[in-house]
Amino acid sequence: MPEEIVMPRLSDTMTEGTITRWLKKEGDAVKNGEILFEVETDKATLELQSYHDGTLVKILMGDGSTAPIGTPVGVLAKAGEEVDVSNYASGAAPPPAEPATTSAPTPPAAPAPEAGTPKPQAREATAAAEDVKASPLARVMAEQSGLDLRTLAGKGSGPGGRVVRQDVESAAESAPAPVARAGQSAGPSGPDHEDRELNRVRQAIARNLALSKPGAPHIYLTMEVEMDAALALYKQVNELVDDEQSRLTVNDLVMKATALALRKYTDLNAHFIDGKPPKLRVFNRINLTVAVPGDQGLMVPVVKDVDKKSLSQIAREAKEVYGRIRSNKPAPDDFQGGTFAVSNLGRWGIDEFQAVINPPQVGILAIGAAAPQAVVREDKVEIRSMMRVTLSADHRAADGVYAADFLVELKRLLEHPLGLVI
Repeated sequence: MPEEIVMPRLSDTMTEGTITRWLKKEGDAVKNGEILFEVETDKATLELQSYHDGTLVKILMGDGSTAPIGTPVGVLAKAGEEVDVSNYASGAAPPPAEPATTSAPTPPAAPAPEAGTPKPQAREATAAAEDVKASPLARVMAEQSGLDLRTLAGKGSGPGGRVVRQDVESAAESAPAPVARAGQSAGPSGPDHEDRELNRVRQAIARNLALSKPGAPHIYLTMEVEMDAALALYKQVNELVDDEQSRLTVNDLVMKATALALRKYTDLNAHFIDGKPPKLRVFNRINLTVAVPGDQGLMVPVVKDVDKKSLSQIAREAKEVYGRIRSNKPAPDDFQGGTFAVSNLGRWGIDEFQAVINPPQVGILAIGAAAPQAVVREDKVEIRSMMRVTLSADHRAADGVYAADFLVELKRLLEHPLGLVI
């Protein structure tokens, strides 16, 4: 059965993409992992790779075409498979087809995973899962969420029961997800979350504040952090590191402290779902969106599971993703799964600023420069390195006291930085 190549969802905020150029032409053989075309999104220009072997038999949308996510843009056939390309009109999906019949017995559906046990990965599924009629994007999303596509076979909302993005999203949201204990994060198979309906008080707050500040009603809280101990640790670690990629920056320390503080104040590690009723989607993974300047404007790549990684791991992964951004070769996964944001303008000498929340996230931390200042300690004036941090929080998700408690915990972690390496 031929595979439709669809416009993928390459970032949390992407709604459509523009094909800048196809790297394969009709009739070309394609291998799993080869680049099919380049697509320009709201974040960057990215390369889309094939997830199957086959032949590119039809290009539905050519260079320069813009399409919403999920729109078929090409058709890939398996080796030796005959395809009637007349069924595929350029720029349109094929007409619904009758499900193919086969003499082979229908494989049994995979049993639903028991609560508390990990879901099977798509790559570990049997060959029967590969035969499920599904879009490439749906397959990738199913793999990332640990969903077995066989459970959706023939039940998709696409033509002929084809499984598409919306089907995977609905199935993933309705499946039971393990809830992490306090101070723990979920595994790396996808940003598991817990949806909580807002209580009546929070719903009233959300309605009223939206009248005053449409969209995400920001509140801003600023706190000074004494950075002498953190800077001393930063210098000591770098003196022991030979690998340039593992050398720390101040931002690596801030990211680790932020992630550990979010373990305790989970309502800020969340998305606000503006529905009826509104919900707060609290994530068990802590994936930090980091503001990075790029040639095309501000980029917001994601460093995942920051709370569970060592400082050297954070430093390496951050440098890798920054390098891809600066070379205009970001990976599609670089922009997906962010749960909270950090923006640092300290290197430009900015003392303090207020950052804008990137919806549907509910918080962003703005980091200023760590600079020597005269401060009073035990009735004495001393010179200390002080850094101002400003939290922008969505007041629908968190009150000022909750946001202030988060900053107090962040301050404690940075002023006693041994907790960042233990």
